Amino acid sequence: MVPNYFRMNGTGRVPRGTANRTIGCRWNFTKKRGQHGRVVCYKARLVATGFKQKYGVDFFETYSPVANMNPIWIVLSVCAVYTCRLEHLDPNTAFLNSDLKDRVYMDVPLVLRTLRTMRVS
Repeated sequence: MVPNYFRMNGTGRVPRGTANRTIGCRWNFTKKRGQHGRVVCYKARLVATGFKQKYGVDFFETYSPVANMNPIWIVLSVCAVYTCRLEHLDPNTAFLNSDLKDRVYMDVPLVLRTLRTMRVS
């Protein structure tokens, strides 16, 4: 997901101004374990702390689309009657294609401020 984010120019470095309110961030570290409980890999995610924003100051509206179950049951029923093949779609990077009305600024973590280059693989 991160390479897609950089490929789609989802980020950029801008000078910090007094008019720009920023969102903080924190690191989230996890260990992925295998079948026998042994650590298979380590993962790190940089998570924006947007929950600290205030309504009416930092944002003015929220929207979270949730599917109603009735249409889903109808589609599944029709597919079962006509023996249709169902496909499942999981759009991991759908949020990268959405247009935002406002600009969002996030503070860069201290460790990334000191690096000259960052490699994402």
